[in-house]
Amino acid sequence: MKSGNPIVAAALGGALCLATSANLSADESWSVTMKPLMAASFEAASNHIVGFFVNANGLCKLTVMIGEAREASETPASRLQLIVEPGRRARFDAADGDTLQFACKPGAREMTATKLESVAAVPVED
Repeated sequence: MKSGNPIVAAALGGALCLATSANLSADESWSVTMKPLMAASFEAASNHIVGFFVNANGLCKLTVMIGEAREASETPASRLQLIVEPGRRARFDAADGDTLQFACKPGAREMTATKLESVAAVPVED
């Protein structure tokens, strides 16, 4: 019998721990510093978003999974992977209008995940 990949198991375990300890509502702003394989969890409207990264030769290899927030959802989560250079950011727009931003730190030793609230501009009447 073949055992599972320990990296995947660690990432999923981290996602579950963070999801249970930092369940944030869609109207809260927050920022978290992530180490490699540490997951950040985000609720946006009817979606649950989990992101984590690994250091890939000095670059942040980011994985973001987007699924339905309902516990009994039969719809599989979507998975996105991209490379973020140190000093650069990747942004994901959530269904509720907010944005989740991931920023890669020097040496790809850390990333910050920040929820940015959208603020609508109101035109000024003359």
